[in-house]
Amino acid sequence: MSPPSDDHDLELSAQARLAARVAHHFNNALTVIIANLEMVLEDAAAGRPHDPALVETALNAARSAAGTCRKLQDFARPPGAPPSPLALAAILGQLAETSPTIEIDAPAVDIPVLAEESELLATLGALAHHSAAFIREKGRLRVSTDRESVILTLQGDGPPVSPATLPRLFEPLAGHPGQDVDLSQAGSMARRAGAAISAVMDEGGRLAVRLRLTMAPPESKERDR
Repeated sequence: MSPPSDDHDLELSAQARLAARVAHHFNNALTVIIANLEMVLEDAAAGRPHDPALVETALNAARSAAGTCRKLQDFARPPGAPPSPLALAAILGQLAETSPTIEIDAPAVDIPVLAEESELLATLGALAHHSAAFIREKGRLRVSTDRESVILTLQGDGPPVSPATLPRLFEPLAGHPGQDVDLSQAGSMARRAGAAISAVMDEGGRLAVRLRLTMAPPESKERDR
């Protein structure tokens, strides 16, 4: 048997460093989860009402760890393969918690989509952020479908926009007059999430942003159950 090559040693070393970083991340997340849940149990044993912030902190740590799992799954998929199926209802639930100014109009039935979770959440968070050009006080997110896609349409309550600005709205590093840099960042994040992003005007001339996500194929839906 031939001795391991230098390339093989380098690969093993890289894998070891990656495993150590992942273990460190999960250890940090578990430490936060365990510590906060232990305090909740202590309050329950003493007959005291628990602090909701303790549960929320534990949930946030768990969500972060879950996001890392999905990133590892996507990292391991073959080149060119789509992201793992993602439950859209869970994403919209997190958006409702973090962005109370967004009214969500979605069907009751959950729809698995092919998207990268953390990037999709970051995209929606950026779009839901208060903006002089897009959402001043209240926005509305509508969910619709066609044969192969799920369309998320986020309508803002900002001032009317010029049709000439729409084609350039999501250009990288957009610093064009009258445009909002957050929308440029959202465009980049949407593409990394695997979503097609576009801008249209509603009947009142206000800006609306559409994210088109690919539905997971039937075999993926069955496998995720």
